Amino acid sequence: MFKLINPVDVTPMRVLAAPWTIFCPGQVVQLTETDDGNLVCELSNGGNPIGIVSDFKIKKTKSLNFTKMVSVWHQRMMFVTDEFAENRYREEDPLFAKNGVLTNQREKEDDIAIGRVIEPPENSYLTVLWL
Repeated sequence: MFKLINPVDVTPMRVLAAPWTIFCPGQVVQLTETDDGNLVCELSNGGNPIGIVSDFKIKKTKSLNFTKMVSVWHQRMMFVTDEFAENRYREEDPLFAKNGVLTNQREKEDDIAIGRVIEPPENSYLTVLWL
């Protein structure tokens, strides 16, 4: 689940989805290049997260192939999500990505903090400020 709290003046970017990835709204994604040179998004493991998935659609291309497109919010924003690891969260905890979900546990030294906890989980939802 993904729900914006503050209104933003821009729309999410649409990105080709990696065919090997299953997405849920609220997951963290990163860009990667496929063997044939296409730029696609996949679930982030902390290295280069670019944004949060809000939805995805199947699109029919001119070559009659079907492609999954993902809407990714990438600008500074506040949102609520249920896609986070089951840890103890405190206000202002830094957030990282692991397998596409938010966590306050840094896995590697070079993991990038992508957000901060605004409100700890309440009713299974975490309130986040995306940096």
